Amino acid sequence: MSTLDVDVIQEQVTVAEVVVYTASTASNFQSAKITGGISTNPTATDAELTVNVVKFGGAAAASNQYFPAKVIFANNYDLLNSIAGSGITLKSGDFIVTKGSVASTLNFKLSITEKYSD
Repeated sequence: MSTLDVDVIQEQVTVAEVVVYTASTASNFQSAKITGGISTNPTATDAELTVNVVKFGGAAAASNQYFPAKVIFANNYDLLNSIAGSGITLKSGDFIVTKGSVASTLNFKLSITEKYSD
């Protein structure tokens, strides 16, 4: 088994839903796990971050919001421990969607470890 560490970075989270990561569909792909995350807000305005973890073939919806409207305070950051320590495992084709409440306020990063069979 081999692993690949992937950094998912979205600067300037938009107010529209954006797919920021899609798990591989390679035949030897086994799973992906979120191992860390951070959202920063370098502005003077509080903003909310919504993250959906969507199964393959699905769509972002209230039923798959990992956390809806998490407030990231002005000139601050959140380590997103609740998503990093959740044990969320993504399978082939599953994806992650982000959306902010205020345009051009938040930055977002996830660290993901992908596992592949040899």
